[in-house]
Amino acid sequence: LHVLVKLLATITLVLAPLEDPYAGLRVCTEAPAPYVDDLTIIEIPGSHWVVTARPDLIAMHVRDFVAGLSPAAERRARR
Repeated sequence: LHVLVKLLATITLVLAPLEDPYAGLRVCTEAPAPYVDDLTIIEIPGSHWVVTARPDLIAMHVRDFVAGLSPAAERRARR
């Protein structure tokens, strides 16, 4: 069985919890790589439920990631 997989042409952030017993770090970091052309992976402390246990941590990383993509960040980088 051959499945044609299309590369996702968008910027993608993966927050990979270090202590996830269900989806290990390798799965979190390696599985998306063949499907995404612009992948950022950040390893974070926490387990499978880190999103509910540490919403502050998730929000911080998402906010920083999005801020780095904004036109204002691009202008700052050119200075």
